[in-house]
Amino acid sequence: MPGLLRVFCRPDGEGFAVRLTLDGAGAARAAEAWFGLTLSAQDREDVRWYLEDYLQYPVAPAPQVAARVEARLAELGTDLFRRVFRANDDTTGLWNAAAGSLPTTRVEVDAGVGAGSAVPWELMRDPAADGVLALRAGAFVRTHPGAAVPVGVPESGAGALRVLLVICRPGGRSDVPFRSVASHLVRLSRQAREAFQLDVLRPPTFARLTRVLEEASSA
Repeated sequence: MPGLLRVFCRPDGEGFAVRLTLDGAGAARAAEAWFGLTLSAQDREDVRWYLEDYLQYPVAPAPQVAARVEARLAELGTDLFRRVFRANDDTTGLWNAAAGSLPTTRVEVDAGVGAGSAVPWELMRDPAADGVLALRAGAFVRTHPGAAVPVGVPESGAGALRVLLVICRPGGRSDVPFRSVASHLVRLSRQAREAFQLDVLRPPTFARLTRVLEEASSA
């Protein structure tokens, strides 16, 4: 049976209070911890540079800088993992119960919309396995249970995956460079045109987006 590991995190004083729950991997477990985490301005800039600028211009001396940033990201991820899953005996026991079935476990992070959402959860790395949790788990997502409208998850095999491409650059040349993902989607397999239904939002305005989403929710 697939497991479900939930991470609930909220700001608490100068740090964060976290509650962990695990279902589906043996007996249900729960644990709580508190941790402090401070990302420097340089860390935040390095993450932004690595995910944005470096992907656009991976030429010398950028690879050397990227190697330093990658080492720092691994350090941050390992530190966060230890603060959350090795905080005490309860969190350690919960992680040990989840680790054996991690490839079939869905990890949900609910950090709200406050400071907790800025924690780099996707970087969490188990030093014992030297692997990023977001890549080793069966699924790794951020959730927001308090959303105004509940989002239903479609059943597998329900038909083509509908993808809405929203392309909008109000700043023109001052905006971020345009990166299309459509070409990568359609090249996934020979049956991609049957597996994906790609639609482009035209015109790319909030009013049109609202209408399209309302039509999709009522369909």
